[in-house]
Amino acid sequence: MNEIRLISIIIPTYNSGKTIEACLESISIQTFKAFEVIIIDGLSTDETILNAKEFENKIALTISSAMDEGIYDAMNKGISLAKGEYLYFLGSDDTLFDNEVLHTIAKEIVNSDARIIYGNVKMKGNSHLVKNNTIYGGEFDLKRLLVHNIPHQAIFYHKSVFDQIGKYNINYQLFADHDFNLRAISKFELQYIDQIVANFNVGGSSTTLKDEKFEQDKIYNFINYFGKHIHKIEFAKVRYYIKEAALNRNSKVAPMMRVYCLMIYSKLKVQSLLK
Repeated sequence: MNEIRLISIIIPTYNSGKTIEACLESISIQTFKAFEVIIIDGLSTDETILNAKEFENKIALTISSAMDEGIYDAMNKGISLAKGEYLYFLGSDDTLFDNEVLHTIAKEIVNSDARIIYGNVKMKGNSHLVKNNTIYGGEFDLKRLLVHNIPHQAIFYHKSVFDQIGKYNINYQLFADHDFNLRAISKFELQYIDQIVANFNVGGSSTTLKDEKFEQDKIYNFINYFGKHIHKIEFAKVRYYIKEAALNRNSKVAPMMRVYCLMIYSKLKVQSLLK
């Protein structure tokens, strides 16, 4: 594994004293050791920092505690501090699936040209959307990613991805990672591996609430990220979104782009019918 210099594991925390030890323990037992852990804390008032410091002699650990503007602002701060070749974001109430996860991912990285590699997560807990121990994941194409997200607990990014497309948009308080993945797939190949990466606690706000700002901007962002390519036949599968950009008055798309989208939608629909 000499080819991988370092994986940076970034963990945003706020009053995570009850869960951070299990999270860090799952990292400390990894057989692959070329990693650093960066905790970005939002001025917790409980024992988060104290409990995290118990691992300072077990793992390479950096702790930063300051006021932030939410989880994605914290993740952006972690990106700035990261020294790793690949970056990974883990929730403070999540755990790595087993002690071989990083070793498995590292092997995939050195054998792949992809800058983004992702797997699956095991859902822990129950909600109106999922049941306990459900395996969520599988392969994503653009059509699926426009509706469902790849959890950040399942995905590893080469640091150059952030250099090229920027960081998380903190205007999206719940789904900035979904927006980021849409930007990413417009520029990079994403490689899927059939591997459970993490145990994902379904109690987080992103599994129970809606991000209205993200939904309002979704069509506009789709055109902004993919507009130069939507004339290609492979976009026939997502022509509904091109139609929305053309006809939805709330999509914020400029008038000339609406006309263009309507033309492209009509072309793709005809091509699909002729197949």
